Amino acid sequence: MLNSRIFLLAVLIVFSSCKRPLANFTTDKTSYKGGDTVYLTNMSRNATTYSWYMNDQPIGNSEDMKFKLDGGTAEPVAFRLVASNKNRKTESTRRVSVTPLTGTLTVWSSNAPQNVDIMKMGFSWHGQIFFPYTDDPGCEATGCVFGEMPVGTYTVFAAGPFMSTQSVVNVIADSCVRFRVP
Repeated sequence: MLNSRIFLLAVLIVFSSCKRPLANFTTDKTSYKGGDTVYLTNMSRNATTYSWYMNDQPIGNSEDMKFKLDGGTAEPVAFRLVASNKNRKTESTRRVSVTPLTGTLTVWSSNAPQNVDIMKMGFSWHGQIFFPYTDDPGCEATGCVFGEMPVGTYTVFAAGPFMSTQSVVNVIADSCVRFRVP
């Protein structure tokens, strides 16, 4: 009788240590704005280690996670949790929508006409400056207005009949950034 109890106990220990982990988590919302913090709540079972990713980039390995979105982050955003124990691993993915924070960019020059290209991480916008201004024309002036753009740092390329230039400009949330091209 004692031997059968010991055997049963050994079988239970072996089977309980072989449980597969099950990765699962929730987010506090399904829609965010750039700059928001996303709270990721781990609901995994039978796991001992955790790895979190946003769009396949590692962001942490704590049990629960919070992640502050960059202001210029735009959808889609995929969060992934890899949960593992000493023998196995599983993963779970959740997608959330993100609306980026935006600002307006006005590029002006005293040497018109000029072609203007704005670039950021593989995306580009093109415009032309038709009217020369000797002083800052403000945000509503006729010129090269790039409208609502996600916040962040952009490279500005400008080329006119006499010269070309390259500069960096930061678009700020809910602001009109005015940038003078030589």
